[in-house]
Amino acid sequence: ENASACLLTDTTADDQRYLFDLPLFVTQILQHIGIETIYDTRCDTYADSTRFFSHRWATHHNLPDSGRLISAISLQSVSRGR
Repeated sequence: ENASACLLTDTTADDQRYLFDLPLFVTQILQHIGIETIYDTRCDTYADSTRFFSHRWATHHNLPDSGRLISAISLQSVSRGR
């Protein structure tokens, strides 16, 4: 994994800030552990606030209480017939 390759300069910021490409980082980790088939939905929770919850979007729009959300990713081994 190369986290530094996932850092991008934020060209919209007035000062020097970086953005982190989380999908690229996760893809690197999955490939490193041998997972070859990776599907990225390319869904953007910030840009599509009608379909998805985004705390960042709610904060940027000064909503008083943006709600709560939790998510999990799980990898499971599949046992084949014994």
